[in-house]
Amino acid sequence: MKKLFFLIIGLLLVSYAFSGNVANQNVSLSVEKISKLSLSGRPTPFTVVEPSSLNPIRSKVDSSTTMNITTNVDGQKITAQLNNGLPDHCFIYCKVGIDGKYHRLSMNPTILKENINRGIKLNLPVAFKFEAELGAEVGPEQSREIHFTLISM
Repeated sequence: MKKLFFLIIGLLLVSYAFSGNVANQNVSLSVEKISKLSLSGRPTPFTVVEPSSLNPIRSKVDSSTTMNITTNVDGQKITAQLNNGLPDHCFIYCKVGIDGKYHRLSMNPTILKENINRGIKLNLPVAFKFEAELGAEVGPEQSREIHFTLISM
């Protein structure tokens, strides 16, 4: 009987010890949009010289740049635009990706690549092509910034 009494007392003490004070906490969770784009590389200066006898357009290509994209959103696109206009008869083109095609850049956003879906894309090749027609004025070296943007379609 004593054993039963001590067993019951022991069970009550154990249940009391484990029934302690209980508290709840609510937490709020969210996932924000991630759309990051970065470039690496440094294009060499575009200096065009002699056109070929078959083509009156002088051009130079640089493929030293790569692009990295991180996004958790489907259906993004990459646009690019120049910060300033180019001299008459001069054009800059850009393409992104191995399968990309060249798009002529201007001071307005130009779509370079569409349907970019969530994920990480590393070392996408970026190529620039500078063309100068025979009517282009000879002049000193100038610089232009190209603004790339990753946005939803």
